[in-house]
Amino acid sequence: MGSHFLTMNDTPTTNIVTLWETLKAVIRGQFIAIAARQNAVKRQQLEDDIQALEVTHRQTGCLVVRRQLTIQQKQLRALDEDKVEYALLRTNQKFYTGGEQGGSIVGSQTPYTGHGMPGGRTKVVRWYPYLSERADPPTI
Repeated sequence: MGSHFLTMNDTPTTNIVTLWETLKAVIRGQFIAIAARQNAVKRQQLEDDIQALEVTHRQTGCLVVRRQLTIQQKQLRALDEDKVEYALLRTNQKFYTGGEQGGSIVGSQTPYTGHGMPGGRTKVVRWYPYLSERADPPTI
């Protein structure tokens, strides 16, 4: 894959740094696609196993089958929890900045920033109005 990409996109007008960054993005996308496909197959297999175990448990009422069913359901729940954790992490990375600085949010997301900074820069302000440089003084 990498050599085919390089032969197609390595032109005299292409900067080597741009080419390298683009190649990394393409490879990352392929890894994400492979992982998504593997997760979908694993999820489908778990759902099929759970369905078969539920039928077996209804017919027999065996405790061993019930234990296997519980294990399979726990694994399926763990997959769902991983998806939720990843979504929360992405939300945190997208909207919040500054790591451990509680209440810090990208300026364009707060009502306290006004019109944003010229030149496309984003000012980071505190979410709490009393910490913000541009917050209006409290009215009593």
